[in-house]
Amino acid sequence: MGIFLLGTGMDISVEIVNAAFAVLLLAWLLVDILKQRRGGGDLHSREHKAVKQPTVLFTTVAVLSNIIISILYLGFGFYQYWDLGIVTSKSVFLSVTWIVATLVACYSKNRTLRENNRWPVVVILWWVVYSIFCSLSVSIHFITRFSSIELPFSWPEANIADFPSLPLSILLSLNALIFRCSSTKTHNDLETPLLQEEHESLFKDSACYWNAGIWSKLTFRWLNPLFSRGRMEKLELSHVPSVPASETARYASSLLEDSFGKNKNETSNLPKAIAYAVWKSLTVNGVFAGVNTIASYMGPLLITNFVNFLSENHDDSGYLNGLVLAFIFFFSKTVESLTQRQWYFGAQRIGVRVRAALSVLVYKKSLSVKFAGSSNGKIINMINVDVERIGDFCWNIHGVWLLPFQVFLALVILYRNLGAAPSIAALSSTILVMVSNTPLASKQERLHSRIMEAKDLRIKATSETLKSMRVLKLYSWEPTFFKKLLQLRETERNWLRRYLYTSSAMAFLFWASPTLVSVITFGVCIILKTPLTTGTVLSALATFRILQEPIYNLPELISMIAQTKKCLMQLLSQKTVIYATHQLEFLEDADLVLVMKDGMIVQSGKYEDLIADPTGELVRQMVAHRRSLNQVNPPKEDNSLTSIPSQLNQIEVTEEKFEEPSSSDRFSERNQEEVSETGRVKWSKVAEYDSPLKLLEDKSSSFSKLVIEFLRRSMQE
Repeated sequence: MGIFLLGTGMDISVEIVNAAFAVLLLAWLLVDILKQRRGGGDLHSREHKAVKQPTVLFTTVAVLSNIIISILYLGFGFYQYWDLGIVTSKSVFLSVTWIVATLVACYSKNRTLRENNRWPVVVILWWVVYSIFCSLSVSIHFITRFSSIELPFSWPEANIADFPSLPLSILLSLNALIFRCSSTKTHNDLETPLLQEEHESLFKDSACYWNAGIWSKLTFRWLNPLFSRGRMEKLELSHVPSVPASETARYASSLLEDSFGKNKNETSNLPKAIAYAVWKSLTVNGVFAGVNTIASYMGPLLITNFVNFLSENHDDSGYLNGLVLAFIFFFSKTVESLTQRQWYFGAQRIGVRVRAALSVLVYKKSLSVKFAGSSNGKIINMINVDVERIGDFCWNIHGVWLLPFQVFLALVILYRNLGAAPSIAALSSTILVMVSNTPLASKQERLHSRIMEAKDLRIKATSETLKSMRVLKLYSWEPTFFKKLLQLRETERNWLRRYLYTSSAMAFLFWASPTLVSVITFGVCIILKTPLTTGTVLSALATFRILQEPIYNLPELISMIAQTKKCLMQLLSQKTVIYATHQLEFLEDADLVLVMKDGMIVQSGKYEDLIADPTGELVRQMVAHRRSLNQVNPPKEDNSLTSIPSQLNQIEVTEEKFEEPSSSDRFSERNQEEVSETGRVKWSKVAEYDSPLKLLEDKSSSFSKLVIEFLRRSMQE
C-alpha cells in the first residue's frame, strides 16, 4: 500500500497553482466543446486554406513536447509508487495538469492550423508559469548542491522529471511567442475575399453587444472583433455594429411617453416619469456602484493584517495566511475594476437614453407650437443645456446614497484601527471640510445660473438678429449687431471667469482635505497616546485617500442636484397647455375640466362655469384657437364667444404652448409658416408681407431695440 505525501510551506503554494491550472484547462476544454456543439461547428471548418509549412512545424513540435512531458511525469509517478511505495502530491498534480494540457493542445491543433491563430491563452500561461517554476527548481538544486549558500526561503526540490522537462518547457514558451509573432503579420490582400457581405454580417452578429454573453459583457470582449477589424483596415461606418431597437431615441422617447401616461394625474410628473422609465437599469447600475464601493474599502480594511504578517516571523505553515490575504487583495481589486467599468458604462447608457428621450419630446413639442412665447434661441438652449444637464445627472445620481455609505465604511475602519476618539475627530474634520465646500458650491451655483442667463440672452439676440437681417436685408448694420453681440459675449466671459476662479478654490480644497483630516486625526491619537503602528497608519492614510473623492464631489453633487432641479422645473414651466383632449363637444359632458398652465392647474370646475368667466384661462385659450382657425379660413361674420363650441363641434383640436401667448394679432401673424410661390407677385401679396415698420412695432424685441439705438446715435451725430 502506497503512502500519499502532501507538501508543506511553499510546496503547497506551488501545488495549488498546478491544481488551479488543471481546473482552468479542463474548464476551457469543456466550455469550448459545448460552444462548438451549440453553434453547429466552426463556421470556418468548411473553408480549406493553404497552411504554411512553418505553422505545421510549430504546432507539431508543441504537441509532441506536451506529450513527452506528460509521459515523463506520469512515468516518474509510477516509478515512485512501484519502487518507493509513495505518491507525492507534486507528481499527481503535475501529471494531471500536463495530461489536460496535452488534450487541449491536441484539440486546438487543427483550428490553430486552419485559422493561423495563436494557441489558447490558458495553455500559453501554463507553459510560461511551468517554465518559471521548473527553472527555479533546477537552479536552486544546482545552487544548494555545488555551493554552501543557504536560501532564506524553501522551494520544492527538483526531481528526475524536471531536468528533461526544462528544455521542453522553454521550447514551448518560445514556440508560443514565435507563433504569436508569425500570426500577427501583415494581412495578405490576395487572401482577402472579394465579396465580404457575408463576413460583414457575421462580424456584426458576433460583435453586437446585445448578442454577447455574460463574460463578454463583463470584460468588454464584444469589442474585440471591432479592434481586430481596425487593426487590419481602416474602420468605416458600415463596420460598426448597428444600434439595437432598445437603445434608439425613438424607443427611449416612447418609453418616457408611456411613463407620462401612467402618471398623468400628477402635476409635476416629469421626474417621476424619468425615474419610472429607467428604474430597472438604474437599479442594476446601483448594485454595481455598491459592490465597487465595498471592494474599494477591502484594501484599507486588511492592510493592517497584511503589514503585521510581513513584520512577524512565520514558519512554513504560516505562509497560508499570507496567501489568503494576497488572494483577497487580488480578488477585491479585480472586482473593483470590473464593477467600476460596468458602473460607468451603465451610467453613460442611462444618461444617453434620458437625453435622447427628452430631446425628442422637446423637439416634438416645438413642432406643434403655433402661439409660441419662447423664441428659437430658448428652445435650442433648452435642448443643448437643460436636457444635457439632466442627462449628466445620471452620472452622479448614485452619489446621493453612496456618500453616507462611504463615510460609514471609513468610520468603521478608523474605529477598528484607531479607536473611538480619533474616529470622531476624523468625522468632525470631514464634516468641516464638507461645510467649507458648501459656500463655494452655492456661489458656483449662482455663477452657473448667471452664465446660463447670459448664454440665453446671447443666443436669443443672435437668432433675432439673423432673422431680422434676412427680412430687411440690412447688411450694412452688421458692425452694429456685431458690437452688441460682443458685449453680450463679454458679459458671459466675465461670469465664466468668476466661475473658474471658484472652481480652482474648490480644487485646492480637494487636494488639501486628506492632509487636513490626517493631521487632525493623528494629532488626536498623539494627545490620547493611541499606539500608531505601521499598519494602522497605512490603513488610515488609505482610508483618507479613498474618502477624498466623495468629500470633493459633495459640492459638485449638491450643485448638480440644484441645477438638475432647476432644469426640470424649467421644462415643467414650459409644459403643454391642453384645453381640449379629443373634441370640444366632450368638454360639455365632462364632470371636471382642468386647465393647466406652467405645469400647474390654474382652473378647475364645470365647463359652464369656466366658459362664463371672460377673464379665465380657458376663455383665453378658446380665443387663441379661434384666431388660429381664422388664419386658415377667415369667418364671414364675427361670432360671439358663446358660439365657439357650436362652430368647432366636429373638429379635433389639441393646442399646445410653451409659455403665455401674446394677445396681439401681429404676433400670431409673424409665427405663421412661410409659404413660397413661383411666378409674378401681386401688389396685394406685397402689402400683406411684413414691412420694416411692422417689425419695429414690437418694441420688446432685441432687433427693435438695436434699430432705435442706431437711429438715436445717428441723430446725435
